[in-house]
Amino acid sequence: MDQFETRSVTGLQVDGRTVSGLAIPYGKPSQVLSPGFIETIARGAAGEGIRTRKNIRALLEHDPSQPLAKTPKLKLTETDEGVRYQFSLPLTSAGNDALELIKDGTIQGASFRFSTPEDGDEWTRSGGTVHRTIKKMEISEISLVSDPAYLDTTASVRSYSAFIEGEQGRDAETIKRIIATFEW
Repeated sequence: MDQFETRSVTGLQVDGRTVSGLAIPYGKPSQVLSPGFIETIARGAAGEGIRTRKNIRALLEHDPSQPLAKTPKLKLTETDEGVRYQFSLPLTSAGNDALELIKDGTIQGASFRFSTPEDGDEWTRSGGTVHRTIKKMEISEISLVSDPAYLDTTASVRSYSAFIEGEQGRDAETIKRIIATFEW
């Protein structure tokens, strides 16, 4: 599980210096992710990981030089809806910047960084669309972000390439060349 991926969601709440929101939505299809698949996180996929991992961080814009919190001060709770987060912004320049950026609407959501074990996802094709279902994941980070949209990741491209290669008998280099011609 050393290949990490990043996804973002919109919506966060602020009460004083306490920030909270839905970090990981369960059962909701993503937008089309590069290189052209839709992803859904299965209910319970993150549960074990948030209960056992001891060092999950909250950052500003995925920047490790701008820490906001880490477990146990970063509270992660699994619900039927997904994984919710809550933490108090620190009295630091990063915490103060985050608070101001939330207040003025620049920061509009949260993003999460994760990895999946070898058997943690499942790839299928339906009606010409490739679907990925995350069945198990380990969260390493929650970030407050200004652009809460799904992001391209190299791990996704490798996983997607492996699925297509197995499905069509093409090698990974051919898949990479095909993907490189897509316009996103």
